[in-house]
Amino acid sequence: MVPTYLFGIVESTLEGPLGITGLDGQSPVHLLCRQGIGAVVSEYRGEPLGTLPQQELLRKLLAHQQVVERAMLHHAVLPVRFGTVLDGPAEATAVLAQGFQSLQEALRVMHDKVEMDVAATWELEPVLREVAQEEAIVRARAALAGQGPPTLEQRVQMGQMVKAALDRRRAQYRQRAVAHLAPLAVDMAQNALVSDSLVMNTAFLVPRARQQAFEEAIRQLDQRFMGHIAFRIIGPLPPYSFSTVEVGRLTAQQIESARRLLGLEGQAVEAGVRKAYRRLAAQAQQAPAEGDGGARERLAQLRQASEMLLRCCRAGVPIQQDLSRLVGTGPDRQGLFFVTVKRSESQDIESSRFGAAEVAGVP
Repeated sequence: MVPTYLFGIVESTLEGPLGITGLDGQSPVHLLCRQGIGAVVSEYRGEPLGTLPQQELLRKLLAHQQVVERAMLHHAVLPVRFGTVLDGPAEATAVLAQGFQSLQEALRVMHDKVEMDVAATWELEPVLREVAQEEAIVRARAALAGQGPPTLEQRVQMGQMVKAALDRRRAQYRQRAVAHLAPLAVDMAQNALVSDSLVMNTAFLVPRARQQAFEEAIRQLDQRFMGHIAFRIIGPLPPYSFSTVEVGRLTAQQIESARRLLGLEGQAVEAGVRKAYRRLAAQAQQAPAEGDGGARERLAQLRQASEMLLRCCRAGVPIQQDLSRLVGTGPDRQGLFFVTVKRSESQDIESSRFGAAEVAGVP
């Protein structure tokens, strides 16, 4: 059985080739469909991705993104987390079946929308010179003058003042830019500012009908800031920052163990899982009064089991059934999965280098 690489999930009812190749540049990419949603897949005959050198891994990542972006030209698409390899096409179909509700809902939300990434940069040296002329910094520098060479602590304090001034100015510029662009988007996600020259690094989820207006708004920002800040737009892109699919593998033994721990028999739906957890957790919390030193460990086990079963319920995994039929050993093996659609988490600005002594305006 040849491993199957999963690139993305699309709205489609038509199976067949997409006219592009996969990570190896040779294996054709095609669609496997079920009830109006499709898996974008190809065979994967390469070495395990986790063993590849960084340069080769980056080439694979680029190929992954090119396939997803090509699929986006004709379909609403949810990108799948890079590196998702299944044991065969039957498992890709199982992912569609077991994650159907969450995938269908995410595709509905992302229909006719694209991601537009906006990066804004400034020239750091001129900005530092401007900041060094702010009244509070001028006064602080003057107070140090005539005291001899500044101590390390004084230099660090001055650096922190400069950093705070830079952060305030960055935040003001970013707020103005976001306020100008946000009315044209339905969502946005702040990405990390990986260098001090970055003022803004924001992903916007934009309806396709507003894409041209969004691009015009970027040009207006360029004019408004009159060269002090340079704006760069990347897109349209698949909704990487808003709806990335993650596929987790489960075993029948894991699920059965969780069911036994919670004392579940027969139907094991979400409400039943919650009820069983609350009942057993209450019993475990009373155990310390009876000298049960393992109560804390049992609570952790109950919580872990309930969280697993709740994820399965939400992903449509039929945990109330005999699961052995889903786990075969031949080419038709389906597997057990929980499928989640996640957005990237907002990330704070990285720590600036300006806590160091060597900053503009400090002797």
